[in-house]
Amino acid sequence: MTTTSKVLIVDDDPQLRKTLSDVLNIKGYGPVTAATGEAALAEVRGEAPAVAVIDLKLEDIPGLELVREIRKRSPDTECIVLTGYASQETAIEAVNLGAYGYVQKPYDIEQLLLTIRRAVEKREADEEARYQKKYFLALFENSPEAVVSFDMESRVRDVNPAFEKLFGYSLEDVKGRDLFDFIIPERKREESARIRREAREGTSFVADTVRKRVDGREIPVSILGAPIVLDGKQVGIFGIFRDITQRKRAEEALRESEEFGSSLLANSPNPILVSNADTSIRYVNPALEELSGFSAAELIGVKAPYPWWTKETLEKTSADFAEGMSKGTQKREELFQKKSGERYWVEITAGPIMSGGKLKHYVANWVDITERKEAQERLEDAFIDLAETVSRAMGVRDPFTSGHERRVAELARLVAEKMGVNGDRLYGLYIGALLHDIGKISIPASILTKPGKLSEQEWAIIRAHCRQGYEILKDTQLPWPVAEMALHHHERLDGSGYPDGISGDALSLEVRILGVCDVVEAMSSFRPYRPARSREEVLAELKGGRGTKYDAGILDRVLEVVEEGAFEVPRRELRGGRREPMGQREAG
Repeated sequence: MTTTSKVLIVDDDPQLRKTLSDVLNIKGYGPVTAATGEAALAEVRGEAPAVAVIDLKLEDIPGLELVREIRKRSPDTECIVLTGYASQETAIEAVNLGAYGYVQKPYDIEQLLLTIRRAVEKREADEEARYQKKYFLALFENSPEAVVSFDMESRVRDVNPAFEKLFGYSLEDVKGRDLFDFIIPERKREESARIRREAREGTSFVADTVRKRVDGREIPVSILGAPIVLDGKQVGIFGIFRDITQRKRAEEALRESEEFGSSLLANSPNPILVSNADTSIRYVNPALEELSGFSAAELIGVKAPYPWWTKETLEKTSADFAEGMSKGTQKREELFQKKSGERYWVEITAGPIMSGGKLKHYVANWVDITERKEAQERLEDAFIDLAETVSRAMGVRDPFTSGHERRVAELARLVAEKMGVNGDRLYGLYIGALLHDIGKISIPASILTKPGKLSEQEWAIIRAHCRQGYEILKDTQLPWPVAEMALHHHERLDGSGYPDGISGDALSLEVRILGVCDVVEAMSSFRPYRPARSREEVLAELKGGRGTKYDAGILDRVLEVVEEGAFEVPRRELRGGRREPMGQREAG
């Protein structure tokens, strides 16, 4: 049994129902019971059982009548008749009504279980056969190719809708007749007769030829024919006709394109590179020669790494090239160098040319994007300058934290790079870090620069800078989550932060990185209400919160940056001042 099969037990003997039900449960069936014929029919109206075990002697409905009614309402239910008095004629009558089998009381439980199991297997086999029939009928009916089946005398048995569409003949037009009379052009009759002989001899065949529509128009087709074999004997032939009009047109177009393909490549304004499967260069056009400074004579036959690849990007470029050759069409940007050593950027659209399922050539089209990249870099630099200007402007109001945002941004960049963050996401993290404390613009300078401990009211104003920053940044059209970074940079992994107390996976990677870096920089720097923390105190705070307040993986990367000296944390107090307990305004 592939699933739990429902077995209906119909008997007026409660002990028999219980005993048989218990045994069937143990054997993995899903037994249900009914004491009367009406109760049994109610069960059938619900989820139809796979098997019904029926006592022929019931008070309300005769057993044979119940078999007839169950088979009428649920033809898939197999019925097993169970009785202690019926004659052989009664058993035969039950089977004639559609019952699967007959077991006489007192029954042998193993024999009954075997009969039930075989009945379930028959039902499952019947279901599978019905499914297979529907499945193959659906394949036949829904095939986009024209399909026809013949008997051994080449008379049409059936055609599918695609055949009717392709040739214009309906099944009624051709059933029982020879297609020779309909779709074979006069000049192709000898060819058709040969194909027919091969098919009758049990030979499969494939042929490209032409056939005729009902309107007399000839169309190019590809024919696949094969014998229909049942029980080891050929009983017919099926043929599949595919309209290859488009293919023939494409072949003609290909022949034409081959005549001017070389000219097209040679005169393309974009550099074009064709390499073989072993990476050796097969062809470069004049535009590539001009851009790279290398001549075709210098390049033909050269294998990767190519002479325009730069040393510092060799690993990335090699990986990109290998991925493109193995995975297919790709678009990427690469930094190359000319023969003169001058650097330039190209956007490459590349893809494979396959033959027989194997890579034959790899074609790459280059576009020189050096000017675009330089303009983009200038724009990015200008944007960073703008963000740093905002940061410096905030430093005018609070000289004690001047440069805090920039130092946090630099530490966040170093940590993120160690974690494999790069490209646009790394850039966005840096911008978000520069702007994370922008909300402090709403805090009175008297509070920002106040020495000593803050009152509860002042502390509430300080804490509000996160939400103020979010309000300032939320409607900007920046492609990075800078508003979220401003809002949540004081949240902690364990939910102990503010303003929302969120935790765990609710904190983005950017927020988790920024939170740790903000703490490190703030503790390392002098504030009017406390001196800078020593290196030992900073490290103790970080390690004490590892895996609780701070993400362990991020924290470990921060410690690596500090230990390597890429970010300086003082080893002693730098300036005097009253010391506050750890935790009071440690983050900037």
